[in-house]
Amino acid sequence: RVLSRSYLSVGMAVTACLPQRIDSSTRIALMLLLLFLYNTSRGISVCGFLPWMTKLVPEVVRGRYISRDQMSSALAAVGAMMLNSFFLRHGGTSLPAFGGIFIFSFIAAMISLSYLRRIPDVPVENSAYTHGKVPWKEMMLYPPFLKFMIFNVIVNCAFAAAGVFWIPMFRDLFHFSDSKTLFIASWSGIISAFCLFFFGKIVDRVGSRPVIALGLICFILHFCGWACAAAGIVPVTIVTLVIIQIFSGMSGAIFNLANTRLLMGTVPAMGRSHFFALYSVITSLVLGLMPVVWGILLDSIAGWRLTWWHWQWNPYSLLYVGLAIIIASGLSYLKQLSEPKAMPTDEFMRELLINTPSRAITRLFYRKPLQ
Repeated sequence: RVLSRSYLSVGMAVTACLPQRIDSSTRIALMLLLLFLYNTSRGISVCGFLPWMTKLVPEVVRGRYISRDQMSSALAAVGAMMLNSFFLRHGGTSLPAFGGIFIFSFIAAMISLSYLRRIPDVPVENSAYTHGKVPWKEMMLYPPFLKFMIFNVIVNCAFAAAGVFWIPMFRDLFHFSDSKTLFIASWSGIISAFCLFFFGKIVDRVGSRPVIALGLICFILHFCGWACAAAGIVPVTIVTLVIIQIFSGMSGAIFNLANTRLLMGTVPAMGRSHFFALYSVITSLVLGLMPVVWGILLDSIAGWRLTWWHWQWNPYSLLYVGLAIIIASGLSYLKQLSEPKAMPTDEFMRELLINTPSRAITRLFYRKPLQ
């Protein structure tokens, strides 16, 4: 994956620095081709990374490991976004400026290769699926895995839109510059790193499912915040943006941490790599196709306006309300997922939201680990 990312960075840099006589349609086609090749190789690498880490990291400390791994990624993303924001602000938005950003990405990817070599490998185990026909249908219909995938398809339909909605909204509705947009986006990475530092230990003690529920609640609040901002209910000020980005950072960090841990616990040892491959393919298809669907929907209602009391319905307020409803349906389906050792979700919420914060944190941190 590191090599594919470095090749993508070089390709993007070259594409950005092509002579001016190369028309924009050709540039876009080349970038789409590079993105397709990158995501193909990335999907293949995920099929190897998750089984590797599942075998390497003991179950009792997976939450702490995943949190540190994702915290490192969050901090790196913050640094990259702030650097890009500074670069675009002072270097302009010319194609060479973007080319310089991609060259920086290439250098960082090549440096990370030296650290990749230091991670210990695990022996490859032979199983009934190593040779011969793989029973894909039976694996897909394995009840715990099937329920987990249905849940992920539901929530990823919303996540796919969340990753693209805010860019045109910032540009067209709020009229923010590219550098300001990237700077604001970096705030959520700081919050994510902070939450991951604390929740890694908590998720190992209480289980994944209650933490996923907390993450989905934060997502609902995040989407409702953007819906209110787009509808003109709340002003787009620095305080509003900070509050919304706090929920953004909390939701993404908490959900990804607990969801990855639950996936590792749901997949059985036999055929583990094939189960992870199914997960990677299905989620990648949802995340890849749904932005197209949401984009078509957004274009189809462009310019639509409707005033309802003080609420201004427009494409962004409508769609963000829709995203909150989708996440709420995923939260309702969450109780179908199997995790026998997890702390009951209502008990977790009671400890976290009703009891005093100091007592809740103490009990969550020093609760007897799940056996």
